[in-house]
Parts: sequence; C-alpha cells; structure tokens
Amino acid sequence: MKDIEIVEGLRKQDMLALHTAIDRYGDLIYKVVHSVLDTAHSKVLVDECVDDILLIVWYNINSYDKKRGKFRNWLISVAKFKAIDYKRKSNKVYQLQEFQQKIYVEGKNVNLTKYEGILSVNIFWEF
Repeated sequence: MKDIEIVEGLRKQDMLALHTAIDRYGDLIYKVVHSVLDTAHSKVLVDECVDDILLIVWYNINSYDKKRGKFRNWLISVAKFKAIDYKRKSNKVYQLQEFQQKIYVEGKNVNLTKYEGILSVNIFWEF
C-alpha cells in the first residue's frame, strides 16, 4: 500500500490503513518520541505519547496536505511536537513535586489539599 492509499484509507477511517501506517511508521514514531523524551522519562510515558500520536493521526488526518510534503515527514512533525508537549508537561509535574517536597522539607505545616487546585493549574514554577 502506498502512502497516498494509507492517507485516503485513514480519511475513510479504514482500520487496515491505520494498521499499515503503524507497521510502516510505528518504529519511526517511537524513535522520534524517544529521542525527545530521552532516558529521563519512563517507557510508559513514551508509549502513552506514541498512542496519543496515533490518535492524532486517526482523528486529524485531514490536516495533512500532500502539497506541503510527504506523509512520512508530516508524521515526524506530529510526533516531534507531541513529544515536546509531553516533555513540557512532565517537567511541570516534576517541578510541582519538587515544590511540594520543599514545603515538606522546610517543615511548614501547609494544608496541600487547600492549594491542590491552585497547584494543579498549568503554571511554570521558577525556583
């Protein structure tokens, strides 16, 4: 199956086209994600990111335009930017955990449940 046939199949929500795309480009997507998330991130996070990328491909295939480049390159871009999003999110969670540990280490008696709503908001913490 050629790439154009895979794209057309994905646009028709054909599972065979999705399986073909995974067989052909799954390793490439995984390698792109792994290169962005590096060894500091767990395999579970990498696998979750790859799954999200496949969902993006499945539901947003109409955003692919063959006039702008090859399907393979579009997949690489989707994978790269989604992995970067995961890395940012992961760093924010790590910073929040580090912040909570600092509160505990300093011995302050803070009711974290009172502040969880505030802390869970996507805020960039600077230390």
